[in-house]
Amino acid sequence: MKHIKRLLTLMAGLLVLCGSCGCTDGYGENIIMDSEKGSGDASVTLTFFGYKADALNLTVIEETLRGFMDENLDVEILYEGIKGTPYWNTFNKRRDSGSLDDVFMINQVHVMEMSGEGALADLSGIAGIENYSDSMKEQFTREDGSVYFLPLCVSAGGFYCNMDLLAEHGISVPTNLSELEAACEYFVSQGITPIVANNYDSLRTVITAAGMSTVYMYGDSGEMISLFNSGEKSAAEQLRPGFALAGKMIDRGWIDCAETLGTNMTSDDLDIFAKGDRPFMITGGWASPRLAAKNPGFEFRVYPYPVLSDGAVMVAAPDTCIAVSADSPYQEQAKKLAEYLIKDDVMWDYRDSQSSFSPLRDDDRLPSDKRVEPLFRTYSEGRVVYGTDYRFSFPLDSLLRDAAEDMLRGADAGDAEETLENSIREYLSERE
Repeated sequence: MKHIKRLLTLMAGLLVLCGSCGCTDGYGENIIMDSEKGSGDASVTLTFFGYKADALNLTVIEETLRGFMDENLDVEILYEGIKGTPYWNTFNKRRDSGSLDDVFMINQVHVMEMSGEGALADLSGIAGIENYSDSMKEQFTREDGSVYFLPLCVSAGGFYCNMDLLAEHGISVPTNLSELEAACEYFVSQGITPIVANNYDSLRTVITAAGMSTVYMYGDSGEMISLFNSGEKSAAEQLRPGFALAGKMIDRGWIDCAETLGTNMTSDDLDIFAKGDRPFMITGGWASPRLAAKNPGFEFRVYPYPVLSDGAVMVAAPDTCIAVSADSPYQEQAKKLAEYLIKDDVMWDYRDSQSSFSPLRDDDRLPSDKRVEPLFRTYSEGRVVYGTDYRFSFPLDSLLRDAAEDMLRGADAGDAEETLENSIREYLSERE
């Protein structure tokens, strides 16, 4: 009989893992799952390390891994989830000590570094890759056809609107830059800082949306990114309109810099917005279920960013990207797990729990969370800018995040652009 042991405290998890992986900094939760044959009968134990550790994440992950083991009775899986920055600290320790898990979640920086080291298994031969959309295949397929990671969903930045507060003040949901400016100026005149922002992604994604729209919506993004990678064109200069907009948001009081610097993503920002006295918030669209769980007492909906003169744009990213260790002794089984995770119905269960969107072609199912329907419509229309694009030879999103933080600390738009330009050059020179 299958049994599932949930280790609800870090101490219990460390009794299992501490000897091989080091401290997990108090943010982890483990799920040990055994095959139907019962404990000790499975011939293979796969370890799966991820940064998804909230209860909502773990419920779906648990159900998904159970489904895999129903089909593979010789395999048991140990999933360990750690939230936030501590995940990457622990991941790097395991990587440096040569003790990577069989399967793990990964980001752009680590894909760039580890694929060059031969640390990632090539997943190009597994079934189901052909079902990805062309735009997603462009993200993960190398020139030689190799594939080192696969996304399980497409996440989106969200422009959250307090519908009740807007109605109270007679303000419509902004659909373009001029309407955003008018709405924000009105609320500032009423003594209300209109936008709740977080210290991690809010300003960065606004800069990307306003600066990169011409790259993704009106041209050949692959060709342009190649020019950025070679240095023939400057990504920092391309983002100049975004830096200008961010500067306007700060100078005119649309956001509170001091508040933003101390506001953690999808936690503190949700608490502030849930109070009901602020009209807008910029944070991940996937946070919609978490905000709803706080019972904010008002209706809210999640829209694309209204930062262009001709309309709004969705800031997207390939998300929950998984990879397999090239050194895994169970590479065959690990690839089989990856193959299972990218099945359409399995993906649906996961991304629906995240209020995220499909990376697969011909999958136009609307998430059950109707609050994100405006984002879904924009995604379907193709008005999309990628906030994280794996085709870049440098981690634009993380470097841009540093430049955005500089602006929150007082740097002007020109200084932030120069900071980004220098950071890109430094990063590329170090990799030569």
